[in-house]
Formats: sequence, C-alpha cells, structure tokens
Amino acid sequence: MASFDETFDSLRHRFEEDKQPISPVTLGAISKNGSIHYVKGFGKESDNAGSNGVHWLASCTKLVTIIAVMQCVEKCQLSLNDDIAKVLPEWKDPKILTGFNEKNEAIFRPVAKAITLRQAIIYVWHLLAHSSGMAYVFMDPLMTRYQELQALQAEKFPQHFLVFEPDEQWMYSPGIDWAGVLVERITFMKLGEYMQRHLFDVIYQGVLTGKLLRSESVKEMFQPHLETPKGLDNPAEYSLSSRNAIWNTVPDDVPVSFGIGGLINTTAVPKRRGVNSLTWSGLPNCYWWIDLNNGVAGMYLSQLIPSGDEKAIELLTKFEEFVYSSLDKS
Repeated sequence: MASFDETFDSLRHRFEEDKQPISPVTLGAISKNGSIHYVKGFGKESDNAGSNGVHWLASCTKLVTIIAVMQCVEKCQLSLNDDIAKVLPEWKDPKILTGFNEKNEAIFRPVAKAITLRQAIIYVWHLLAHSSGMAYVFMDPLMTRYQELQALQAEKFPQHFLVFEPDEQWMYSPGIDWAGVLVERITFMKLGEYMQRHLFDVIYQGVLTGKLLRSESVKEMFQPHLETPKGLDNPAEYSLSSRNAIWNTVPDDVPVSFGIGGLINTTAVPKRRGVNSLTWSGLPNCYWWIDLNNGVAGMYLSQLIPSGDEKAIELLTKFEEFVYSSLDKS
C-alpha cells in the first residue's frame, strides 16, 4: 500500500502556515480481502505511541453496545419491535415535554406511540437510531431550559420524558445508554462484564469481528431505519461543528438516513465510501466508517476538543480518498 505521508505533510504545512497545526492523530484502515492493513500515527505524541496509543473514544464506543444488543436479539432475549417498557418500566406511558407556563412549570402531553427497541437501538446514538423521542440536553432548547429549572426545583421535574413522538424525527439522544441498561437487565450482567465475555474475549482469541454477529444481523444494522429524514434532511440547520460530528466526511448533497448504530449515506460518495456505509464519531474528534459493499473500514483517532474540527474532517476526507485509491490499485 502506498504511503499517506506526502499528503499528510502537505496538509500539515498548509495548516501550520495558517497557524492551525494538526493535532496528533492515528489513522487506520483495513479491507476484507486483506489488500489494505494500514495503521500509522502522525504528530509527536502519535509517532511515539504508534498503533498502541490509548485513546478516549467517547461515543465511538456506542457501536460496541449495539453489537451487544444485537447479540441479545439473536438469542431471542429481545426483539427490535419490543416495547422497551417491558424491561425498562421507567419508560412506561412516557410524556412529551411541550413547553413551560408562566410559572416556569413544565407542560407535558401523553405519547401516542409505544417506544420499541428498534427505535431505541436505532435512536442510539438513539435507542439505536436516535428516533425514540429522547434527546440530549445540548440538542434541544426545551431540554436546556428544563435542566436549568430542574436544578432549582428538582422534586417538581420528572427524570424520564420525550421531546417528540417516536419515529417523528431524528435527534441525537441517550437511547444507546438505555439500550445498555436493557442488556444488563436481561442478562443479569454488568454491561462491561457482558462485553468482556462476549465481545472482547472472543476477539482476543482470534475470531474475526464479523463472527460476533450473524450476517443477517449485520445486514439489518446497515439498512436505513428512519421513518422520516426530518432531523437529518438539512445539514445547514446545525452549527459547523455539530454538522461535522454527525456527517463527518459525507457531503451535504448526499442523502442520509440512520441505521442501527450510525449515519448511513443512501447513495455512494464518489471516489470514497459506497452506498449504505455506516459511520459515527466521538467527542475528541474520533471517527469511524464501515463500508460493507466495498469491504473497507477506517478509523481516525485524535484527542482534540471541541468536536467536529474542520481540519480533522479535511484530513479524514483525504485519508478516505487515499484508502479507496489504494483499494482500486490493489
């Protein structure tokens, strides 16, 4: 495989001229046919650590929780169409926050739909697709206001509620966190203990990652699972950093949806990832993508905050182009 060094050096020099040096980064890519197996660190810290550096991955680890959930589905311990309230009674008859009255009291209305595991899992980020109606505080102004008021009058504010009907739109949420609680309750194991036994030990013993799940489960993960593109249909609605964190290298004019565990581009990206590739990110500018159609996966690891750094996305884009051009030549 050709070297990415020249491309990196060219970008580094340009960024340094703008007085915006590249943060230390580790890049990796692999292909199913074995023609690509690339791992290299760039920058002083990464050069010393090489591929053995320890990184805080943040939300990149949500994929691991999703694999755990899908294993439970394969064992018939869960169904993607189950009402999650059967295992998570905290979410029985949830209410939707609609606003506040003149006394700063929260106003709620009943939910018309049950929240299914499919919504939770897809609503992982989302219970896994982030369409459950749950939301992170930083994603919704009502949630932000609610948190401010809750700090003053905690006893008057319930902990579990939604901000829209399930399936109504996409919004980044703690759905995957709740999916992890599901795993704990049905397996009677701590999530970390389950992952160690059923994922990490299996990989350590030399079994291919694909063996963690059946092919039909993997196929399910890479299918669009949103009823509506609302929330992902207009990247311009987001700040640049949020747009980069969600879409990373997927161009604004490429239609997207959400699968089980990540954003999906529903058409191919020219010279780069194929149709229905899965991707997500982590807070310190960590990014991964998996392209089943071309048999390619890649990773970008840094420890740079805030997320969605423009220079990181440019470097990741160049690395992705490099990977696919190398694949074409192999």
